[in-house]
Amino acid sequence: MDAGFFPITFTGMAAFSRRGVRVLLWWLLLALLCASVLLWLAHYRWLPVVERALESLPSGIALVEGRLQPLTEDFSQNHYNRYLHIGLRSTTPERAGDMTSDVRLLASTGGFRLETLVGSLDRSWPKGIPLDLSPDEFLPWWMASKLRNTALALAALFPALLLFWTLLATLLSLPPWIIGWLLPRSASLGRLWALAASALLPALGVFLGALALYTMGWIGLLPTLALLALHPGVAGIYMLGSCFHLAPDPSASTRSPFADATSREDPPTSARKPGKDDNPFA
Repeated sequence: MDAGFFPITFTGMAAFSRRGVRVLLWWLLLALLCASVLLWLAHYRWLPVVERALESLPSGIALVEGRLQPLTEDFSQNHYNRYLHIGLRSTTPERAGDMTSDVRLLASTGGFRLETLVGSLDRSWPKGIPLDLSPDEFLPWWMASKLRNTALALAALFPALLLFWTLLATLLSLPPWIIGWLLPRSASLGRLWALAASALLPALGVFLGALALYTMGWIGLLPTLALLALHPGVAGIYMLGSCFHLAPDPSASTRSPFADATSREDPPTSARKPGKDDNPFA
């Protein structure tokens, strides 16, 4: 069966797994798209809130010996949108009763708290790292390095996604290889890994779609996390179903290795029936 441009059936997936170059090109394209969507999310949903928070910092504020100072006792600022909330106050912030943003970063004199819909993390400011956060000092550096930081983030996300998917394909290929006697056709580990790499393609489409829909604001954080968590299961279903549609390996033979040798040997003399050809005088 023809492998097609992008397989969506078990039979097509098994055939497509033999197109190694095409599978690799799809992986590279999807990794680039996923990394680009993540940068889109950061650049247009998170960074505007970060920059508004930096612009509103009081003059002379700095991180010194693990403390953010100087902050007056009644100081309080909040900047937020649907995706990110950044709050700064002099006292330790209380835990949020209801989340208006998907992620909240609440900073105070002694540390910060990172809150999400699934949990929170409290940390103190690192000591021994002085940092001048005054808007007239820090903000120009931040704006000047934004393009460079975006390029560095893309350069880091792209191979990180490929590495993660490589490990996932390896995990998907090991169980069928270990229990290969359950499969209708024998297959090597390399053949099964190629099949797992192909089976990941529809799952990566789910991964990319979830990120894009969340960035566009069409779905919330919890549905996005659910889709991201389920995308390995999609690959597992395709992997399981495609295993039973693998084409026979032409290098493998199911016949006994002694069959051809036995057929080439002459039968024992006692088992041969005398015939016309056996009589030299006939």
